[in-house]
Amino acid sequence: MALPRFIITNPYRILGIPANSTEREIMASLNKLNVYARVGRPCLMPLDIPSVFGTVHRNAAMLEPCSVMRFSPELRLKYALVWFSVVTPVDAYSIDKLDRNDLEAARDILAAEQNSFSSRINSAVLSFLDGKLETGIAQVISVIENERLRNEFVKAIIGDEPHPSEEKLYDLFAELLSEYLPFDTISLGFNSNSLAINTLNELYRRRWSSEVENELTLIRSESYRSASIIADKLRSISGNIDKITEITPLSNAGLGMLRDSVARTVLEKSIDLYNAGVTEQESKIILSLLKQVASIASGTPLKERCKENYSSLLSNLNCL
Repeated sequence: MALPRFIITNPYRILGIPANSTEREIMASLNKLNVYARVGRPCLMPLDIPSVFGTVHRNAAMLEPCSVMRFSPELRLKYALVWFSVVTPVDAYSIDKLDRNDLEAARDILAAEQNSFSSRINSAVLSFLDGKLETGIAQVISVIENERLRNEFVKAIIGDEPHPSEEKLYDLFAELLSEYLPFDTISLGFNSNSLAINTLNELYRRRWSSEVENELTLIRSESYRSASIIADKLRSISGNIDKITEITPLSNAGLGMLRDSVARTVLEKSIDLYNAGVTEQESKIILSLLKQVASIASGTPLKERCKENYSSLLSNLNCL
């Protein structure tokens, strides 16, 4: 059975408790485990399930991040989306079967009772453990998109704390998965719900756009005085621009602004490098850069400026 990283590192799994544990129960478990960790002794917790997860070797460094959950309802919700909750007798019965290494029975018990948020999320966890990532993601989404199940889930995890929106839960779920899974895998599971996929796309637009901006900052710096290094950076930037374009509506003005920022930055840096004096080989690299940014630029005036500088440099090279 596969053990995805987002399950292995889940604070609830590390503490060995259900996701619907109260803040007080979380703290009590943490205190107990810290005592055992300090003396180097193992401590079997209710949801350790050795037949599935093996022996959990806890230490202070592993437990320390778990304490943050106590103060953050948002984190409790985030990690509860991919961990077992024990709310109904069906949940307890299925966990008992799982603890006895009867995975098939646990799956069947949960599959027969899908009217609670816990049975659906618990089924999703089993799907994740089976390596059925797309199925598991869709099962979690079936809870978030259903108003009754969503409200029951939030109330069971954080009680009467302010309830986040459906979109916020999608964002938390996408953020968690994105730390461990590629975009395409997450997208397949999110694709059944338009709000979910829009939230996922927005998360990755922000992430990839930030990566592009960081690369542009490096290009603008004085330390980047090599055309070949800038060419390497532009390849990376172009890859992110392509990915952003695939998930961005044509009406989105932000993409055009980002494209123009890339084109303008590389164009100006290329002109600076050329004017500072370069070899014939470096001139050819700059020529290639100007050609690339002409295709990246969104605004017509900027495109024309790139093309004009390309033509001028090409003419100079032909005169050599």
